[in-house]
Amino acid sequence: MHRPPRRRPQQLVTLLLSVALAVVLGTLIYFAVTSLPFLAVSPTSDPTFGRINECLLAAVPSRVGFAVSRDARRALAWSSDLAVECVDGEPAAAKTVWKVGGVVDAAYDGEQRLWLAVHAEDSTNLQIMEPGGPRPIGKVAPQHLVGTAVGVVVLEPGGRLVSVHADGAVGGLVDLQPMENVQLTASADGARVALVVGGGMYVFEAASLAKLRGEAPCDLEYLWWLRDEADTGPTRHHAQLACGPEASWGLTIDVDSNAQEKATPPRERAVLAGPRGPYVRRCDMLPCTAEL
Repeated sequence: MHRPPRRRPQQLVTLLLSVALAVVLGTLIYFAVTSLPFLAVSPTSDPTFGRINECLLAAVPSRVGFAVSRDARRALAWSSDLAVECVDGEPAAAKTVWKVGGVVDAAYDGEQRLWLAVHAEDSTNLQIMEPGGPRPIGKVAPQHLVGTAVGVVVLEPGGRLVSVHADGAVGGLVDLQPMENVQLTASADGARVALVVGGGMYVFEAASLAKLRGEAPCDLEYLWWLRDEADTGPTRHHAQLACGPEASWGLTIDVDSNAQEKATPPRERAVLAGPRGPYVRRCDMLPCTAEL
């Protein structure tokens, strides 16, 4: 009787190759998933935010947003029912925990005061977090919140901009059209606010919302405020623009004088934290230093 040849050795080799392939694939997936949080936490890979991120990652496992102070020494992360601020220090970051839910957005002003927009009972309240507890400022409906030298500027979904000072006073109001896909950022000194939308930009004086510019110097895709490199003399409000299509070229512009020149835009989108930087990018809902 003719017997078919045995296939066990071949089947065994196939099984071993399949197991080895599965192990390699699993390892690749593991590093793809974990490398970003690791880089964000490691003090050696991110000397600015390393200890802060380690603190936030342990305190707020499920983060939905974060904010960075203008001196880059503290940051806040929040979840659906918790907000935690970590402050850099040796040997580890110190933290403050608030049992607060409904945080919509947060920002630090020029005096490192922390502002929260908290939604509760069909309204959103603006609060300043103080040692004795939150100090209510008023009701807003923020789409975006950015810290300035004197307080915050709020962009509401209906297109209204509101400048709010630390004493609760409203410095200015501007009614624009409802808008989506916007970028709202403050200059290095917090004295100017830029709103990028629809391929153009508005620039306002942060304290009063007096409009300084409203134009489209190019098909504008993104704006980086530049660091204030001068130690003496008046602050210059310079910005770098990425122009379309696909950020293929750029401009450097002085928003006060309109002096401008062509320049190659940075490749990474990031936000300037304060007068000397750093630039901050998002990684796993944590702040990481961006190299521009």
